[in-house]
Amino acid sequence: MSNLPPWEALYEPGNVSSYFIGYLNDEKPAKAAAEAWLRSQKLDEPGRLRWDEFRLDPARFGYDVEYLLREVDVDGTDTESGIRVQHRVDQARDAS
Repeated sequence: MSNLPPWEALYEPGNVSSYFIGYLNDEKPAKAAAEAWLRSQKLDEPGRLRWDEFRLDPARFGYDVEYLLREVDVDGTDTESGIRVQHRVDQARDAS
């Protein structure tokens, strides 16, 4: 059983190691932390931000849901930010 909060916010720039933004107890604070981190890293104000939801197989991935943050610019360009928020499933607790 893990003592870490179940929500993770992280940044993965391409196919390199992930950088943790933080562990949080709920989805909304995790998304807020991820958006704040993105804004802190950009020189200009990001476009409209959108979260895309993906359901995952907890037995395979250890997570049941993942949200990917996308930035939509004024011209309509849709860019993946490399930031995601995911909900970790406690396999030991769920197996009982």
